[in-house]
Amino acid sequence: MVPTIRSSRLLYTIVEEAKCLSNVFGHFLIISMHCKWVQSLVKFCCTVKVARKRSVAVGKEKR
Repeated sequence: MVPTIRSSRLLYTIVEEAKCLSNVFGHFLIISMHCKWVQSLVKFCCTVKVARKRSVAVGKEKR
């Protein structure tokens, strides 16, 4: 009985966190629509991530 109560409580917490995050993310999206510099920052972050993935892939190929 105890593990199920714990897991359900954990699940509830995760759901609540997800709701909060989605709200924050929604507001962030609305703000980013209005702010061009935020869009450019997001693009920059995406390009950095892609570059890192490529460099990791290249590193694996060299091995």
